[in-house]
Amino acid sequence: MNQQLQELQTQIAQGIWRVMPEHHWIRTVFVEKAIKPYFHATGNVELANGQISRVNGVSGDIFVAFRSLRPEMAKLHDNGHAWYTATFTLTTDGKFKFDFDYDHLPAFDIMPSPDKWLDEFKHYPRPELQALIQDWIDGEITYDDDDEVAYAALIKRLKDASAP
Repeated sequence: MNQQLQELQTQIAQGIWRVMPEHHWIRTVFVEKAIKPYFHATGNVELANGQISRVNGVSGDIFVAFRSLRPEMAKLHDNGHAWYTATFTLTTDGKFKFDFDYDHLPAFDIMPSPDKWLDEFKHYPRPELQALIQDWIDGEITYDDDDEVAYAALIKRLKDASAP
């Protein structure tokens, strides 16, 4: 790993550490789903009493670091591929890890517009993955109420394709 990637990952870890409760938590998992011009992040913290709570208060520079991490990692990937989902896990002892999914399109709850997907595939070509949403890109499926069933099926298709 080069120094810039290490610095970005450390910045993310420190930024999320700063917003953790002072006591009584076990781990946090922060997930960033991304295509080139569209990002969505969620984070949960597991408390010692077994409850799950949202991670709140993460500063904007942490989101910027995630967005910077993706193209930097793509430069180092053998095929120039960018990850679609980054999962960051942090434990109370300060240890953290990142897991990156390069092979499954993210199942966004609100689908990015076709032009955003076209921008993604222009920068990071993946014809085999683009085929999964070509009907969306071509406008055969839209946000319109008339296509509600087709839209739900599209989201389900992406979720099913990314399931382990």
